Amino acid sequence: MTEEPRKAVRASDADREAVARQLAAAAGEGRISTGELRTRLAQVYESHTYGDLERLVEDLPEIGLSRARTVPEHTIPETLHLTAALHDVHRRGRWAVPPRIRASAGRGSVHLDFTEAVIEHDEVVVDARPNWRNVEIIVPEGYRVSTEEAVPGAGDVHDLTSAEPRRDAPRIHIVSRPGLGEIVVRHPRPGRRWSVRTLAARRRARRTDR
Repeated sequence: MTEEPRKAVRASDADREAVARQLAAAAGEGRISTGELRTRLAQVYESHTYGDLERLVEDLPEIGLSRARTVPEHTIPETLHLTAALHDVHRRGRWAVPPRIRASAGRGSVHLDFTEAVIEHDEVVVDARPNWRNVEIIVPEGYRVSTEEAVPGAGDVHDLTSAEPRRDAPRIHIVSRPGLGEIVVRHPRPGRRWSVRTLAARRRARRTDR
């Protein structure tokens, strides 16, 4: 098949997932920024043909879908480092999740939304570090959540999940170091979304009423 007709061939879900893994690996190596990864992943899942996908990885070492399709699972970085030094950092929508995430909240908060995330392992370890601000983790109903190793500091650890966990669901294992900020784990809610700031405001209101 010549190059041009090949680019017009319709891509499969497996093709899109392979390119998503390649982009995640590139971000883990520092080849593309967090913002670029988020933008390209959004485009990956809107792509229809090989040509659409190849354009998203043509500036990376493994160029083109033909090679991206053979990228093994272990090319997803073992640890994703997210640092909100000055501004909030978000991971949401469709994104490839590595086995371990280190989320460090500086002057900004870190928000991890697993609602539409692609998780291919039984357990994801979230090393939450609410140094100054907060780490918020959103999980779908049915996910298993473990906060036993999340050590509270000046701020608290809030596990607001309530749904009965499914045996076949991924386990989000949260570990932490004490900090000034808080860790909040919750389910996505329709309509109004309660943020960490909202929880803090409610807490302050209760203290005032006492």
